[in-house]
Amino acid sequence: MKAITFKKGKIHYHISGSGPVLMFLHGYLLTSEIWKEFLDYFSKAYRVICPDLPGHGRSSFSDPLSMELMAESVYALMREEKIDHVGMIGHSMGGYVALAFLKKYPSCLSGLVLLNSHPFSDTPGKRMNREKILSLVRNGKKTLFIREIMKSLFLSEIRDIHRFQEEVTETALSMDPSTLIAITTAMRDRDDLSLELCTTQVPYLWILGSLDKQNPSGELSKLSGKADLPQPERMVTGHMSFLEDPKGLAARVKLFLESNTHSHSAS
Repeated sequence: MKAITFKKGKIHYHISGSGPVLMFLHGYLLTSEIWKEFLDYFSKAYRVICPDLPGHGRSSFSDPLSMELMAESVYALMREEKIDHVGMIGHSMGGYVALAFLKKYPSCLSGLVLLNSHPFSDTPGKRMNREKILSLVRNGKKTLFIREIMKSLFLSEIRDIHRFQEEVTETALSMDPSTLIAITTAMRDRDDLSLELCTTQVPYLWILGSLDKQNPSGELSKLSGKADLPQPERMVTGHMSFLEDPKGLAARVKLFLESNTHSHSAS
């Protein structure tokens, strides 16, 4: 695992392979390790990079945390590796970071994949839920919150899914409460970037899981209509589509990438 210095902290990341560059951004409470099996579908044809985003895994932070700060850390990583363009795959919170990156560095993107994510700010109900999370963590109930949220992230009927759930739970439980508060606050306070997605010239693919409890596809379809955005594609998965149907998802992503990243093969 490599590392760079970023704003008095460290950003750790995995990088391997050769070819067009793909940047995989993990979700809330997760780390770059969550991608390792899904990367098998891409590592022979692409140069793949998976960072631990600030506050997650081995990566630290010093400034107030935000989606924009996380996007800046990704750009700093690209500068360190002398990479000009990437195809970016953002899962859940990683999608929010990818959208912040789109707003700040659009010329660096050859394509964008929003996976179990969306461009909207928190609804009042979602914001209230984040306030409950913050209250639980501040009152010493971090373990209760993490064990509850893991139940909604993973579909219990998927074969071998418990192995991933246990690994992710242990990683999340090791997080410092102050870091968890900073990340949750950053999620709550993020901007609505639906206009950015609506007007961008960057090709993008937006995929939701029809069984996703974190991002109900019906609710997001209504918001998409109001924002004049194309409807997202759907898969019969929950929130962790790259673990629940990796082969099906990889086929969709590859088809999209092959049309949009070939011209930036090693930059």
